Amino acid sequence: MSCEQTNKHMEILMIKITVCDDDPDVLETIVGLIKKNYGNSVSISVCSQVQRLLEEWQASGDNRADIVIMDIVFEQNNGITAAKTLQQLTRNVKIIFISGYLEYAADIFEADPFYFLAKPIKEKKLTDAIDKALEKIKEEDRSCLLLQSRGEIVKIKIDDIWYVESSRRNLTIYEAGESSRVLMKLSDMEKLLPEYFLRCHQSYLVNMDRIRKFTLDGIVLIDGRVIPVSRARYTETKDKFLKNLGERLI
Repeated sequence: MSCEQTNKHMEILMIKITVCDDDPDVLETIVGLIKKNYGNSVSISVCSQVQRLLEEWQASGDNRADIVIMDIVFEQNNGITAAKTLQQLTRNVKIIFISGYLEYAADIFEADPFYFLAKPIKEKKLTDAIDKALEKIKEEDRSCLLLQSRGEIVKIKIDDIWYVESSRRNLTIYEAGESSRVLMKLSDMEKLLPEYFLRCHQSYLVNMDRIRKFTLDGIVLIDGRVIPVSRARYTETKDKFLKNLGERLI
C-alpha cells in the first residue's frame, strides 16, 4: 500500500453525522437540512436518547460518527457529560451542541465543543458549522493513516504513534495506552511514515519525538519503554537521532 493509495482511500471514506435530540421535530428539521445541502456525500443517523447513543458507541466502533450534533438538555441525561464520554471513546469527534437554553452556553466548554448553535436552528448557521467541521476533518486526515485492523478501517493520527513492532507479517501500532494490529509489512509501513520515524531494527519503527534518550542498550522512550537497536543499524540510527535533535558528535 503506497501513500498515494492511502490518501485516495481516505478521500472516498464517507463522513458520518449523528444527530441526537429528544425532540422529533428538531431531528426532522436538522436531518432535512443536512440532506438538502449535502445529499449522499455524508451518512446520517439519528438518536432520540443520549443514553442509547452512548451504549452504541461503547458497544462498537462501527457506530461512531465523525460529527455529532446534539442537544444539551435531555430528560434523564446531561448532554455535556455525554459529550465528554463520546470524546473519550473517539478523540477527534466534532461535537456541535444545540440548545434553546442560552444559559447553558457557558457550560458547554467543559466538553471542548467544536461549535454551538442556538435553537431554532437556522440553515446557514448549521451548514457553516458542518462545513467547518468537515474542513477540520480533512486537515486531520492529511496527517492520519487509514488502515484495516481486524476487519475494520481504523484512522490513526501519525503524531500519536509511539512505535511500530513487526511480528512476521503482522504489525502492532502502539499509541498512548492503546494499540492496533494490521496485516502489513514493516517496509511498507515505513514508506507511509514521515522521516522522523526511525527504522532502528528489522522489527521496529520508532517516532523520534517519543524518544527520551539513546543508550547502548537501546532507545528509551519517554514512558520508560526500551526499544532494541540492531547492531547493523546502530550507527545510522544514532546519527539520525542526533541530527533530529540538531546535535553533532564531537
